[in-house]
Amino acid sequence: MKVKKIEKQKYIKHEEVIHQGFVDNKMRYGRRRLSKYLFLTYNIKVNPRTLGNYMKRLNLFTFVRRKKRQKEHKNTNVKFVDLVQRDYNLKNNTIYATDVTYIPSPKDINQNHIYQL
Repeated sequence: MKVKKIEKQKYIKHEEVIHQGFVDNKMRYGRRRLSKYLFLTYNIKVNPRTLGNYMKRLNLFTFVRRKKRQKEHKNTNVKFVDLVQRDYNLKNNTIYATDVTYIPSPKDINQNHIYQL
């Protein structure tokens, strides 16, 4: 038979001051800024990690606004010069296409990369 553990309410130092400082800043300050704020206004030193644990126990969560997604503006009216002229019915081996890839290499090679065609 398992014995249920009774959870004790752990004592939180300066509970009222932490809550008041959090509310004073419109619930925008996280653990780091709130720690700095408490030190500057009330001269209370609290480690930001400890303050983060206290804030979890007190259910103090910041409200962070999501950033708006910026719409990408593309210029779709661009026209390029047709170099190949789209005439593929010529003789074999007259038109070639290639891709150049740079592969990083050891420091022994002069330019530190290899060209792969």
